Amino acid sequence: MILLPNAGLKQISNHVQVHNIMRPTTVYERECAIFDGANDSLIQRLADVRNAVLMIEDEGELDI
Repeated sequence: MILLPNAGLKQISNHVQVHNIMRPTTVYERECAIFDGANDSLIQRLADVRNAVLMIEDEGELDI
C-alpha cells in the first residue's frame, strides 16, 4: 500500500497499475492505493524514499 498525493499516484501509475483498496475500513485506507506490476528495483527505490522521509530530522537532510 502507498499513501501519496494524487500527483504522486499519477506518476507511479505511469509505471505500475494502481488500484483503490476494496472496502476500506479507515480514513487512511480510503486515501491509500495498492500497486501491481512493480519490479524489485522500483519497490526498493520507493522503500528507500519512504525511509528517508520517515527518518528525516531536519529539512536539509533529504538527499534523493
